[in-house]
Amino acid sequence: MKEQLEKIYSDAVADIEKASTVKDLEDIKFKYLSRKGEFNEIKKGLKDLSVEDKKIVGSLANEITQKLESSISEKFKLFYEKELNEKLQKEEGEAGRRKLSQYTRLFTVVLAAFQSIIF
Repeated sequence: MKEQLEKIYSDAVADIEKASTVKDLEDIKFKYLSRKGEFNEIKKGLKDLSVEDKKIVGSLANEITQKLESSISEKFKLFYEKELNEKLQKEEGEAGRRKLSQYTRLFTVVLAAFQSIIF
């Protein structure tokens, strides 16, 4: 059972690293950590083990579950930060263009006033 847990964990980590969208991460989370997920199926099999094996396999399963949740959260955070940065850059780009346009208009008015006085 330990081997199964370790195999599932390595597969899950590989899937998390391959994930390129939030949807992929949600699918991975569902596949491995949901009630119908692979880890839950292993945990259901704990009832057939001896008390000592339950402690060992149960703690390993919980540890792996926590690691996966942590990895998925970090990846979610990376996607969120990337999306937020792109959004901010886009907004700053729009704001920058508006500000440049304002300064251009102001400069044009001052230049026109100067030209009317001089010429």
